[in-house]
Amino acid sequence: MGYPAPPRGQQPFQQPSRNNTPLFIALGVCLVVIVALAVVVVALTRGNADANQAVSAPSSSSQALPGMSATTSSVTEVVETTVSRSTTTAASGAGLFDKQRVSPGMCESNGVCRIASPSGNFMCYITPDSANCSAPQGEPLVTGLLVPLGGGSDRQIPATSISVDKTGKTSVYAITAGVSKMETRDQLQPYIFPYGSQIQVLGFTCAMDADTGVSCRNDATDTGFSVTRQGYTFF
Repeated sequence: MGYPAPPRGQQPFQQPSRNNTPLFIALGVCLVVIVALAVVVVALTRGNADANQAVSAPSSSSQALPGMSATTSSVTEVVETTVSRSTTTAASGAGLFDKQRVSPGMCESNGVCRIASPSGNFMCYITPDSANCSAPQGEPLVTGLLVPLGGGSDRQIPATSISVDKTGKTSVYAITAGVSKMETRDQLQPYIFPYGSQIQVLGFTCAMDADTGVSCRNDATDTGFSVTRQGYTFF
């Protein structure tokens, strides 16, 4: 049995056709906008993270060069320094050389006298040319005291020696060669010179004091130095 025929003149029902193109375009535009917004959000988040990381990153700082060159050359480089002088002792050297005088003994005849501080922080050489005190091998003369390397370099290295020469000139400097000739703490032991004593020999006087450290002067010019690990002064 077939379906009844539609009334005369009436067409069968048909689903009206729709044009979906505008809808698809609108959806596509929305999708593009959403993707663009997501990209912007990700970029902003990453930028903020990078900024935070840059702020929290530790700043770099220069470090003092440890020790000196290990060359075995006998040449020593003397570099004048302009660092501030310590005021731990009187600028005139008054009171530094009122200690008990000790005979120089054999060192006066052989031209070199060596005396070391009881602390082991300094080894001093007295010759006809100068009175020179140096730190033990690998140690600084004064804590934190740096001097220019010289030779046109901007580098600085720890000062290792202080001296007064036969003309009365005083200087503090670094030994950048001949380090093997510097004494170790063990090598200083035979030359320990007691606190409260001084020696006058070869035109120079050097004294040891528990408070003011090691002091040496040129007897003719009355100029010299006093040094401890905390500071130094020229007079």
